[in-house]
Amino acid sequence: MRLHLLIGPSGLSTQRFRTMLKKKRQLLEKIKVISPEWNHIRLYMACSDPDQVGLVRYVRGFADGAAQEALYRHLHSQLEQTLERAPADKLVLSSGQLGGLMTRPSELERLKSFLTAFTDDIHITMYLCEQSRLMLPLYEEYVMDGRTNPLTMELDLTSEKSWWDASLAMHGENEPELNHFNHIQYPAQWMDYERLIALWEDTFGKGSVTPRPLDLDDLNSEHACKELAQVLDIEEPLGVIDPDPGPPTHSAVTIARARQMNDVLMRYGKVRQVSIPADLWKSMAYEVRRRGPAMQAGELHKISDYFKPMNKRLIKAYPQLDHACFTPPDPVGDGTLQEVDTLFGFRASQYLTAGRYRI
Repeated sequence: MRLHLLIGPSGLSTQRFRTMLKKKRQLLEKIKVISPEWNHIRLYMACSDPDQVGLVRYVRGFADGAAQEALYRHLHSQLEQTLERAPADKLVLSSGQLGGLMTRPSELERLKSFLTAFTDDIHITMYLCEQSRLMLPLYEEYVMDGRTNPLTMELDLTSEKSWWDASLAMHGENEPELNHFNHIQYPAQWMDYERLIALWEDTFGKGSVTPRPLDLDDLNSEHACKELAQVLDIEEPLGVIDPDPGPPTHSAVTIARARQMNDVLMRYGKVRQVSIPADLWKSMAYEVRRRGPAMQAGELHKISDYFKPMNKRLIKAYPQLDHACFTPPDPVGDGTLQEVDTLFGFRASQYLTAGRYRI
């Protein structure tokens, strides 16, 4: 049996594949292509290091080591039962958290141990495109999840020799009670695609990783199943699928306001020694939204310049990564990434005062 592991590192690709696998489940099972019905994010939660308690593990109740170990055993049993009911020629698992949040060899070794109990034939696929095009939606997502650090933190990393090392060096202890998680607060180390590929191939073997170009317009279209068929190397037509509009885009004003709101909430939690539930935190961030123009990936042109040499090496090493997927957007602005005016005299502390009774 061949295992296809789709690891992101951006959830923009893996979530779309999860939708395709669910919608085309019956058709795929007829040709012995199986994808478990349980949420594949649970594989990340089971295999991440016990001390690496991210937002997902925390809110889903797997921060405790014993609960995590029980999840590991439960998933192993579930997968065994799935394959007993429906013997497979190909098994497909898709989770962007695997590529995006697992940064240590020990985590990948734990994942490998889990997977090789079922097969040694493991093919890993990751979807890559020009970094600024992924960095901006990721930043917006994380601000709405509680990030307090501005995007200028990413800009500062362009003075470092190693993006990967500099990013991970910022990490401290996760503080779930304060909604402080390293992967949310600090730049994504996986934007250094060469180090990401090396990390996975050091564990699963040279040539085990196949990078493919991430074309979101194509992947979110009704013809997206063609890409799935190509990745899985199947000839049977999978038909069309409903288009996906993609994640919501927030205005630049909303992002600036929400980030400032996060900062106030974080400081309030520390001073009062109270834990603000993640759903309430997110609700309070969403309540400060305002309409307006969105940020543009072209504003990150200094970051695009930083990654250009690496991207050229990747195109040379992997012919399937064409120049189109690594073409940066046209530059916008002076590259300083200053936050926009939050408008109408906005003060996050006033919103906290008005909503403090809910905490």
